[in-house]
Amino acid sequence: MERFVSGYLDKIEGGCKKTNRDTLPVLAYYREFGFSCEKHTDFEAFVSFMENMQAGKMEGHFGPQTPLCNVKNFPFTDIIAVDEDLNKNLEILSEKLGVSHPPAKESTSKHRTGAKDLLTLFFKGKQGLINRILAIFEEDCKAFPQSCDVDDIIAALKD
Repeated sequence: MERFVSGYLDKIEGGCKKTNRDTLPVLAYYREFGFSCEKHTDFEAFVSFMENMQAGKMEGHFGPQTPLCNVKNFPFTDIIAVDEDLNKNLEILSEKLGVSHPPAKESTSKHRTGAKDLLTLFFKGKQGLINRILAIFEEDCKAFPQSCDVDDIIAALKD
């Protein structure tokens, strides 16, 4: 949920506010499939748009990650979640592998949307949206069930 909301905030909501939005790669990519800022900037409208995207046609910020990881062909022992501790986790993995990890670039380390703190706001009174988004990522949820654990979000919605 956090990844989807973060991508939405950065690429869709933020992108649609920019004057150069017609040249932004993600918006340009989805325009081919009928996306428009006028119709799809609202979060629920964007979820509906994504539900109608064909499998395999989603741009990388919003599509399932399992096909990219090719987990059916390559075994794995460590999964690094892209979260606020990404760089620290990469350093730990690099140490395990005995390789040096370059310092994070400032441009990528400051690429935060605050999505984690906004999840309750996005889903309050709209718990059905959670299941709709999970359905988009069904393939990922089957391969990595922990990545689709939404118990914390649901508990926060009940508070």
